[in-house]
Amino acid sequence: MYKHAMYPGGEFRKNLIEEWLKGQDSTYILPELWAHENYTMDYWTNVSLEDNWQEVNVPAIHIGGWYDIFTQGTIDGFLVNTP
Repeated sequence: MYKHAMYPGGEFRKNLIEEWLKGQDSTYILPELWAHENYTMDYWTNVSLEDNWQEVNVPAIHIGGWYDIFTQGTIDGFLVNTP
């Protein structure tokens, strides 16, 4: 979520995230996202497998679109799990 969707390269995707949250009627979460703009293990690891891939032992199918904001995460997930 942090590296590929919200803060790729450390820059907040302001328009994409704010407009998406507005469409979900969830803009109340924005102050919390801004408060955690720096990647910290205690906040972001609950939605990241980056340090836990070795614990994933299930079949997976990786689907992504050309302009999908999660494209890099989909590719990374495939590459890490490829024997």
